[in-house]
Amino acid sequence: MKWFDVNINLKGEDIQWAADIGNNITKPNWTIIPYKLSDLELSRISYAAEQVPIRPSYAAIIMVPAKSICKTHVDDKADSVGIRQRITAINIPIQVHETSVYQYMESLESQKILEEIYLNTAKCWRVDIPHRVDNSKSPINRVVLSLSYVESVDEIYNSFAKPQH
Repeated sequence: MKWFDVNINLKGEDIQWAADIGNNITKPNWTIIPYKLSDLELSRISYAAEQVPIRPSYAAIIMVPAKSICKTHVDDKADSVGIRQRITAINIPIQVHETSVYQYMESLESQKILEEIYLNTAKCWRVDIPHRVDNSKSPINRVVLSLSYVESVDEIYNSFAKPQH
């Protein structure tokens, strides 16, 4: 399994807070721009992370500029120390146009799209294989809250199936 839909709800004021951060990210000047949340900022949205049975390694707000396609990539280390790889992410839409799509690619060098998924709902994805976001038809920046995991998509999916105590 490469991905599945997730039901995670954010408060209206936190959606606006995340959109404000996402729309004001200017550095680094990449085609996909992350803003790693501090522990204090993460505590603000801890209720969202708690809706997933497995604790994320970290969280970030990620922006892909309007009318752009981010470079095909594979996500790297889960933290600056690089103890374990970030292999899975749950992306929660904050500001996403209906035309914005997530694409699994054949390879880092290829333009061949293997699968295309619309981004209007929260999803858990494999991010350790070549992928990109095509936001080229969108008039707005794509902004998501991204929870990062070192567990596989299958492990996260199965954690939802277990009874919670």
